[in-house]
Amino acid sequence: MLVDRARVEAALPGYELGEQLGAGGFGLVLAASHRRMARDVAIKVLAGAGRAGNELAPGLGEDRAAAGIASEAVILANLDHPHIVRVYDYLEFDDLRLIVMERLSGGPLSSHLNVLGGPRACAVGLAVASALTCAHGHGVLHRDIKPENMLFDAARLLKVADFGIAKLVTGPEAMASAVVGTPLFMAPEQMAAGRLSAATDLYSLGVVLHLLLSGGTAAVNGPAVVPPVVWQDHLAARRLLPDDVPAPVAAVVLRALAEDPAQRPASARELAMELAEAAASSYGSGWIARTGLVLYLDEAVRSVAERESPSPLPLPPAAGAVPGESAVGTPVVGTPDPDASTSGAPDLPVPDLPTPDPLARDLSARETPAPGGSQTPRPGAARRKHRAPAVPGKSGRGLNRRSLLIGVPAAAAVAAAGVGAAVAVNRARDSTPDEPVLRPLGEPLPGHTGWVTSLVAFPDGRILASGSSDGTFRLWDVSDPAHPRAMWASPDLGEGVLSLALSTNGYQLVSGHWDRKVRMWDVRDPENPTEITIRLPAGRDRVTSVSFGDDPRILVCGGQFGEVRIWNVADPTNPRQLGLFDAVQNTVGTVPSVADSRQGKITWARPTLAPYATLVAAYDGEAIQLWDLPALDAPSRIPRPLRGHSGEVHGFAFSPDGLVLASGGKDLDIRLWDLTNATDPKTLGKPLTGHRSRVWALAFSSDRNRLVSGSWDRTIRLWDVENPAAPRLVARSGTDHKDQLLAVVFAPDGRTVFSGCKGGEIRVWDVSGHSAGTAP
Repeated sequence: MLVDRARVEAALPGYELGEQLGAGGFGLVLAASHRRMARDVAIKVLAGAGRAGNELAPGLGEDRAAAGIASEAVILANLDHPHIVRVYDYLEFDDLRLIVMERLSGGPLSSHLNVLGGPRACAVGLAVASALTCAHGHGVLHRDIKPENMLFDAARLLKVADFGIAKLVTGPEAMASAVVGTPLFMAPEQMAAGRLSAATDLYSLGVVLHLLLSGGTAAVNGPAVVPPVVWQDHLAARRLLPDDVPAPVAAVVLRALAEDPAQRPASARELAMELAEAAASSYGSGWIARTGLVLYLDEAVRSVAERESPSPLPLPPAAGAVPGESAVGTPVVGTPDPDASTSGAPDLPVPDLPTPDPLARDLSARETPAPGGSQTPRPGAARRKHRAPAVPGKSGRGLNRRSLLIGVPAAAAVAAAGVGAAVAVNRARDSTPDEPVLRPLGEPLPGHTGWVTSLVAFPDGRILASGSSDGTFRLWDVSDPAHPRAMWASPDLGEGVLSLALSTNGYQLVSGHWDRKVRMWDVRDPENPTEITIRLPAGRDRVTSVSFGDDPRILVCGGQFGEVRIWNVADPTNPRQLGLFDAVQNTVGTVPSVADSRQGKITWARPTLAPYATLVAAYDGEAIQLWDLPALDAPSRIPRPLRGHSGEVHGFAFSPDGLVLASGGKDLDIRLWDLTNATDPKTLGKPLTGHRSRVWALAFSSDRNRLVSGSWDRTIRLWDVENPAAPRLVARSGTDHKDQLLAVVFAPDGRTVFSGCKGGEIRVWDVSGHSAGTAP
């Protein structure tokens, strides 16, 4: 379909148009990005002139198509569910009809039919059944459930899309006004233009499950074909499934494929309950977590899906999973087992750090579940209350000064990671509705167009520095936190800023970049910083972290794969290398020319320097390793690693005295470590729980009594760690960021927290009323 891009741009001047994502008889879909909000979207466009058509319903022309796209916008706007694609706007411009909706980068389910396997097929079934429960509860039949219309976002959250031929009904059944849909997935009554009901969509879901369980051998896309044999002779369908499909699962699929709608499950929720029970009995407790897929389920379905099984079938190993979140009610969380095999199924996309190259940037609005974001399973059902976090209760210990440099490798590959791994289950606990909430001060700080990867608060409390994947860093006047103002923006440095550090004397700001370079600026006049020529030779890795020691002449640069270089930069034009080692591969004085990804377990490191640089730590794919630095050029690894996390560790923070280390990552937990004796580190209390997605950013207050955490669930949480052996939640954000959190920092006076996210947004939070000791 030909559409004049200039007309679309005229209709949507606030968006920058990108590539064409798809096209069909009723229109096309374009990638776009909101110019001010930095939100990636997909724009569905329909033009007039009678171009619309459909091979199954040739009489559906311009008027019907226009009505269809308008109806789709209305339907999606009223279906607020985590497993249904979001719509942001609809407008009509001349003869154009346009829907602005979220863009999903993980690709359609049809791209993964032959790689999912039984447990993951069942997880897909539960996700779609949850979406259909919502849609049917609003009187909407989808009528075109198929893998092409099921899309993954970057966090492996499956969403049902394309409600273009959905039908609104006012009773339990409706007559089909025309034969529309995709033949392979159409129920007998739909093919015959008969009475349609919720069972019609359930039949289509049954076909999808059949394809997933049989390895996707049937043709999904193509010309109109005769209805599949599974509804002509559904009793023979079991013989078409592989022998390794468990009988309980096969029985659920067969029932969904019954030729008579009355013999199918009575509702999508009933199908979900049956499938959850069949999967639990077949694959064992914790099977959802092992799939690595993000799920939202109501409490009853979740409970059935997680019940213990006396004789579970093993889940085949696959490559590194992303923690899943379950849903409507309470989340089910999967975290990867570092010892799990990395062989097996091919990959599904997962989130990663930003790629400054515009051709390689993520193309979706990456959404992760937000606190309280549960969807009611039926109209009028009340949202369930969330459970409060467990509070550790062990007594504290005395501490003395030590410090660390932390390497944080994370298994977040740019393109993909595998679908699932053998994992442990760790249930995220939600906050209760009466918890204190943090409110943002004013509007988000505008300016960045890429991921906000780093935030630095200047010691005087007046200046905030922010670095972004858009290739710039910015300085902000935050002396009045409620009314911050932009002070200065660097020129486009060409490659993304991955890290920032301010020297201890406050004179120099250093940035680490995607192109493996380090840049330095004199910021004594923050209204007009000047670049300082620094001639550091490029290392092996992208510079994911930069840190100054107590001596502002000492600069530590950490690389993507664990490379650590220590420099004397007293003369930036002639820096002197003091130390070099690979904190992951355990080499000193040199680093291997080829980075070791540990089979995908450590593909992103973020070394962090503690206040007193006498130790180094790095996550090596199995545990956090500690390195002693008796001299800057003589690191040695301490025998006792820090174990406890069940997945990659993404975020680290040291208390200002260097005595406590906080770590967080893929397993959603935050752990505190006692570094009183670095040769014998101890775990402090129980893990801090509550986040629903990866914990990426952590920061202590200057008095060490509070900790703030930022997560890919788009929220921050404030913790009382005055007694680190018994930490507790103080407050959580009441307003979500629009995207995943990547950076947090306290203001020096501890009254304000700053946070930055993937969408370029920086928020300011008032935490003055939430000091340590404040009861939640």
